[in-house]
Amino acid sequence: MTNNNNNSNWEEFKLKVKKIWHDLTDEDLEEAEGDKNRASEKIAKKYGLSREEVDHRLDEKDI
Repeated sequence: MTNNNNNSNWEEFKLKVKKIWHDLTDEDLEEAEGDKNRASEKIAKKYGLSREEVDHRLDEKDI
């Protein structure tokens, strides 16, 4: 996968995630630096959820 593809996938991921968790900011997700696992951890912490809950929700939405 090319770097442009990675950036495109990350941008798509951010848009989808922000539709679920509306209070997330670009800054919140940029701290994850393109790493979906780190983004999941950030979401869990911000919303007081377990990492498993976040991952399950992402899986449900096919993100």
